Amino acid sequence: MLHLMNTRNYIHSTLYGISNAVYDRQINLDDFSYNLLNKQAKPGSHAIVIRYKDALKLEVEIDTVLIANTCVASYIDGSLNDCLVVVGEVVSSETMTKVEAAQAANYSKFFDKNGNFKTGKSVQFTAEM
Repeated sequence: MLHLMNTRNYIHSTLYGISNAVYDRQINLDDFSYNLLNKQAKPGSHAIVIRYKDALKLEVEIDTVLIANTCVASYIDGSLNDCLVVVGEVVSSETMTKVEAAQAANYSKFFDKNGNFKTGKSVQFTAEM
């Protein structure tokens, strides 16, 4: 399962004008996270997308997504070009405190020892659910 961190709370469908856009990564062949996303984000696979729910960053929202496709797109306003965009359907969503998520077996690998999101945007690991 692919685990994706949207720590900047981007609304991807609005940025790209693509309904059901759930995540993106600028194309950079030297970037580990881009290469992982490009390899793992395949139609029919699942991903977990986590993001902050509130401005104080006390709660997180965790979506399980069924990936439909990926495509290369640019922001509608033209400010960012050549991004790999993940398009999919949110099949479930849950909200919990950041503390709860950091302690939950399914989500703890998103967080460092201090309970903050790990550095980087893509983390892939075997999740036992």
